[in-house]
Amino acid sequence: MIQQQTRTPPPSPPFPTWFEIEREREAAAVGCSDGLGPLELELSLKPSPPEEPPLKHTLHQAQSSVLSLAADERWIFSGSQGMDIYVWDRSTFRVSTTLVGHTGSVLTLEVSPEKKWLFSSSGV
Repeated sequence: MIQQQTRTPPPSPPFPTWFEIEREREAAAVGCSDGLGPLELELSLKPSPPEEPPLKHTLHQAQSSVLSLAADERWIFSGSQGMDIYVWDRSTFRVSTTLVGHTGSVLTLEVSPEKKWLFSSSGV
């Protein structure tokens, strides 16, 4: 005995397809003499931008830009354009110390929790 299988169509996307937008735009343009119909329709079909998450803390370095970040359970490390690594206390969000020695901007930081090492790299 042969069983007949039925296929269910794939779920429709949560937003209109290009074809649906064009079809609606053409339908709205019919009989529109001022030319504003299609523009208003296009704007209404665009999704609204997502809400931005609330800002909790900032790390501000007065002398240079932050280019890289790394953290462990106690410290936050920020690599700067000014060739230094700033060590921030996570409980106070204040600079605890500054590590110097790079001859270029600190581009990458990586914490190794097993060895308790901080790796850094810089550009010339």
